[in-house]
Amino acid sequence: MKILIIGGSSGLGAELVRHFNADQISASTGYPIPEAINEAIEHSLNYNVVINCLPDSNQNKLLTAMYNTHHDQCLTTYFITIGSMSWRFNQPGHSKRDLFDWNEKILIRPTTLKHTLVNPAYLWNSKDEGPVEKINKEEIVETIDFLVKQGYNSKSVISLLEIKGPI
Repeated sequence: MKILIIGGSSGLGAELVRHFNADQISASTGYPIPEAINEAIEHSLNYNVVINCLPDSNQNKLLTAMYNTHHDQCLTTYFITIGSMSWRFNQPGHSKRDLFDWNEKILIRPTTLKHTLVNPAYLWNSKDEGPVEKINKEEIVETIDFLVKQGYNSKSVISLLEIKGPI
């Protein structure tokens, strides 16, 4: 099984690259999104599992275009997207809310593709502070490892997973 991590040069993405010994693309490897969206899509066609760790609205742009291309080519790719539980606090138009809404819409679309949206409550921010205790990256990696092992070869897959840290 070939795994591609998008946004894999730092943070959770880098942990996933190490864990899975996966390939990665990011702005630092010549794939800035949205400028290189077509190149990223073309590159992704060679992978069974694509894990999208981009932190901003470009994540949605890439996921939608990539998902549609994989669907049109009748591939069986398993997409895992790292979102955020912050969608609960934001109106439509916020990137994490739009990502959640997108995930809900694809549930009723007939396709050979699979998608899981993983929403950690709090992973990190630039000041490394937040209202709840930070979730350990290794725990998220273990969760994604489970999803990859269980979801790729099964006929059904978890569509949404929300992870809350200790209170």
